[in-house]
Amino acid sequence: MFLLTACPSVLDRIFTILHTEASTGWGGQEIRVFTEMEAMRQRGHRLYLAAPPISQIFQEADKAGFNPWELNSKRILFPFTIIKAGSGSAPPQGAGGQSPQLRRRLDRFG
Repeated sequence: MFLLTACPSVLDRIFTILHTEASTGWGGQEIRVFTEMEAMRQRGHRLYLAAPPISQIFQEADKAGFNPWELNSKRILFPFTIIKAGSGSAPPQGAGGQSPQLRRRLDRFG
């Protein structure tokens, strides 16, 4: 509540939010992320999800029109792929997933 009263200009901003999810299940964590994505989209924010294409959250996000990004979370360099993708640098050699696609999409949003 402090944020709302101390920074009213934050309420007027539209945020671009990227959720990453490595889990392939559909339980409390995934349902919470998906529910938050829907609520934030209703408030006008831009929401993106990067998850394994076999995951339930990927399937649900696709059905809900979020256009999720495929991410290969089985590689040991998965966290570094996300960081490098967001910074515009080349992913580490041997990194899996769709990091070039993710990097291009992130570049479009600054």
